[in-house]
Amino acid sequence: MSQNDKPSAKSFPWKEVLTFLGVAITAYLGYLGVRSTIEIPIQATQTAEARQTAAAKLYGLTPSGEETPDVTPTVETEAVPQVTETPSNYADPKMFIQEYFAFLNQQRHEEAWSKLSNQFKASSGGYEDYVSFWETVDEIEIVKMEITSQNNTQVLVYVEVNYYYKAGYTTIGHTTYKLVKDPSNSSWLFDPN
Repeated sequence: MSQNDKPSAKSFPWKEVLTFLGVAITAYLGYLGVRSTIEIPIQATQTAEARQTAAAKLYGLTPSGEETPDVTPTVETEAVPQVTETPSNYADPKMFIQEYFAFLNQQRHEEAWSKLSNQFKASSGGYEDYVSFWETVDEIEIVKMEITSQNNTQVLVYVEVNYYYKAGYTTIGHTTYKLVKDPSNSSWLFDPN
């Protein structure tokens, strides 16, 4: 046997290892590229939805897709709601709320805005934010309304509403609204709870 025919000790398979590492790195970089094309739009959507959710909470809406504890108001079955007579010149609270949502459905934002107390307006972020939020909503459908408490100065009304957004999704809001008497005329005003 010549020296060239002699079996040599196995050398480390550098070529195969480098090829494998090259394929692995290429695959990982491809994964990152696909991931970024998927995650960036998702993050942008989540940011937009987060802004809408924050606005919705401000205006008394509770999105149904949100993972939160049940926020349906607890109505004690043993307690009888205190209902006192409202002077006849004051509008029915349920009719007042129906009119408010009708204004929003008709994009009559100034008239809807006028149904908010000054305290509610101050906590809302201003008229432009109010209009900006409501312009994302295509239609509002009242599902249920129930007066839970009423006295001479305020009324609490539990309302369930379907909100149909222009973006194509729907949320369900369930809120107890506080209405206070408007001293300047014979109507109510939405007031922060």
